[in-house]
Amino acid sequence: MSETFGFTPRRIDVGETTSVVVGTLGELCRVDSRGELISPVCQPFPAPVTSGVVLEDRWVGIWVEAEFQVARMAALPLDDAWRDGIGREELRTVLKNDGLEAVPAASIWSRTLDSEPMALTRVGDGFAFAVLGRGIYLMDADANEIWRAAIPHVGVDGSQRLHRQILEMFVIGDVLQIWMEDAEVYEMSLDDGRIIDQRVIRLSDRLEAVFHSKHLGWLLALSGGGIVRFESLDSAPDIHPTAGPVIDAVEGDSGWIWTGWRHDGMLVDDGVVSRPRRELGVAVLADSVLTNDGTWSACLV
Repeated sequence: MSETFGFTPRRIDVGETTSVVVGTLGELCRVDSRGELISPVCQPFPAPVTSGVVLEDRWVGIWVEAEFQVARMAALPLDDAWRDGIGREELRTVLKNDGLEAVPAASIWSRTLDSEPMALTRVGDGFAFAVLGRGIYLMDADANEIWRAAIPHVGVDGSQRLHRQILEMFVIGDVLQIWMEDAEVYEMSLDDGRIIDQRVIRLSDRLEAVFHSKHLGWLLALSGGGIVRFESLDSAPDIHPTAGPVIDAVEGDSGWIWTGWRHDGMLVDDGVVSRPRRELGVAVLADSVLTNDGTWSACLV
């Protein structure tokens, strides 16, 4: 694996053969399935990348520059060169000139978002994303809209919930599963976006992240540490403490493995196996952990 990336990583957007390492300031680079660097580091747009997803032949990302109140969504080709785009000061100048629009460099297509983007996931050859106060959109790979639906604003208890934050979205069979930050879960038909089921998951702490595996079910990470596993959402929760907050979790050979706040962990039949690490684990890929100093190390469990 590459020794270091030279920037502080935020996460890895994982694909089948190519994945994208995302830095905290919007740095991007592509790696293969073993984490080896296959493209130079670049910054196509001067803003953090809040979310991204790898499709068959492209990566779709969302950049948000909070100070300038700018949000861009764009697709970059997986097989062609990526390059640096404009800097922050040039972006500031462009935004002051009416009629000019800055776009991420080397993009196949680019769109301006007029509200806060919240979640992004792959759906077949395309993707779905959500925008605060606007809705949930299903798109093809070229950003053509297939359908749009309102963000559910009525809670399971019947109360009105305006400006709700979506934490994660997954495709489960023929439905798009929406996880709200308040642990309410909605299932929408992939055919037309209508809601076909909704429920609430009762938790002892604030929900921080949700991970899904076709074979293992769901793993919920709580903000103060601890995990909750569901084999199905109709099954009883399997609750375990952890050595700290969980940042990334994946399906391993023997079950769930994760990395997080100065520890790596694994869920086994007898409970949690945990090992301390010096740095913060950011992402797990191919039995290795990428830490916040931009280096790889072996997963410790």
